[in-house]
Amino acid sequence: MLLIDLDDTLYPPGNGVWRLISDRIDAYMTDRLGLSTAEAGRLRSSYLEAQGTTLHGLMGDFEIDPSDYLTFVHDLDYPSLLSPDRELRRVLESLPQTKYIFTNASAEHARNVLDALRLEDLFSGIIDIVAVDYANKPDRIAYVRALELIGAPDPEACLLADDRSVNLRPAHAMGMTTVLVGPGARQDVDAQIDCLAELPHALPHLLDAGQSDGRPRD
Repeated sequence: MLLIDLDDTLYPPGNGVWRLISDRIDAYMTDRLGLSTAEAGRLRSSYLEAQGTTLHGLMGDFEIDPSDYLTFVHDLDYPSLLSPDRELRRVLESLPQTKYIFTNASAEHARNVLDALRLEDLFSGIIDIVAVDYANKPDRIAYVRALELIGAPDPEACLLADDRSVNLRPAHAMGMTTVLVGPGARQDVDAQIDCLAELPHALPHLLDAGQSDGRPRD
């Protein structure tokens, strides 16, 4: 099975999606919580470093409503930011494995991204932060719950592609094949590619789900 991260993995970074989400996170913290811009920035850095997401930190320190937060920060004009990716669609169609989105964002955000890219029909499901009970990468429990949700008892039969090497380390320790999409440290990474469309070139065995060494296969 293939687990694929969403933001800055399924689409290239720099197209404005994450910048706008970041701006809306800042706006949530200043407008909704009354924090100064400086305090919001300090907390965001601290939360990301220690807990993996701003949401996790805000839930603990401010007891915010996570559904309200996720709706607020993902209020974007998706068609103006993303367009159909025909090459990525061709590549994903060529891979026989079952595919899931595995994201720290919301399922609604993931569906909007997939719809704009015209890729939604290629994925069997979305494992979002709500589905794993608000655990998030790189917390190991998020990966355990994700595998339970897709009925994959053997991590070695799974591959995770993500743009953050810190999110790949727990998966690698569990036995998953790990692919870093974009720049970053190669520690605990089985392959590194510039964009997701290069996945078959980095790991050609993915094109043959039935071969004897078969990792990953489902």
